[in-house]
Amino acid sequence: MTHEHSLDLELCAELLVRSDLAYVGLIGSATKAVRFRKRLLDQGISSEQVAKLVCPIGISGIQAKQPAAIAISVAAQLLQLREESTAASGEHT
Repeated sequence: MTHEHSLDLELCAELLVRSDLAYVGLIGSATKAVRFRKRLLDQGISSEQVAKLVCPIGISGIQAKQPAAIAISVAAQLLQLREESTAASGEHT
């Protein structure tokens, strides 16, 4: 999540090939997501790994672009993912 698309792409490529991350997210539009996914595939990253990229980040329906709104939306998305993971594993919090 930098101001340079080329650096964002490089970071995504490095993160997506790791097996120890549950979430790899990228601020951006649906158009940016399509572009990045194509470029990542072109770099030889598997389709399964590329499918892990969450872009745009945050819960759907939030259109605000202010940093605080994005942060709240992403925090909510991460809480949702944690709840889903907990439910799937049968754990209770």
